[in-house]
Amino acid sequence: MPIACDFNIPLHFCSRKDIMELKAMCYPNGGPSKGFAVPVTGKNVPILRQVAIRMKGLDDGRKSLNAQTLLAEDLATDRLQVFPGQDRLFEVGFDFQKVAFDCSNGREPHVLFIDSRRDRSMRLMVSTPEIQSLIGMESQACSFCKEPMAESDILKGDGICAPCVVERT
Repeated sequence: MPIACDFNIPLHFCSRKDIMELKAMCYPNGGPSKGFAVPVTGKNVPILRQVAIRMKGLDDGRKSLNAQTLLAEDLATDRLQVFPGQDRLFEVGFDFQKVAFDCSNGREPHVLFIDSRRDRSMRLMVSTPEIQSLIGMESQACSFCKEPMAESDILKGDGICAPCVVERT
């Protein structure tokens, strides 16, 4: 079932504060001209999860609606907006920023670009598997006790919660 996406919902996770926090947590990957890679760990996870869910909703909305119905009149502060573009590139507008989702290599967006008012850009390397794991993170259960796993346990990647690890050792 596709994720419902209201294109006028304020994007609280896309506040300038959140984006600045994300930028501060970025590490250079080949210098500023080649962008920055963002690890899907720590404080990045909740922000990137929200971005991933919005990206999924955006892609679902793109598939189900005529592109012309998604045209926005202006770039509004803290509001999701979609612009038809070449090569399935879509933009989202919020306070003094632009976010573009590149869907050209598959059905899921996998790269997020953020352009500031000063025409600087930052590239968030968020691959399709990472998006899918972030979207499904809250529903993952331990392979032994079947209880929902904590985020720290999920990020370890072994599918076992901390209490079960202790119990097994």
